[in-house]
Amino acid sequence: MPTIRELLGVLRNTYPRNLIRSAYYDAKERFSDFDIGIPDQIKNKVRAMIG
Repeated sequence: MPTIRELLGVLRNTYPRNLIRSAYYDAKERFSDFDIGIPDQIKNKVRAMIG
């Protein structure tokens, strides 16, 4: 039982960050532009990708 509790603690600690990573991997999270690199007409059509 102590091992299961320890593993559950690890899962609880890493779950929020894993959700963010999954969103980036699935290209559902928009990337930051800082308004210096991409023109507006292109920025609205661009999505982040992995690969």
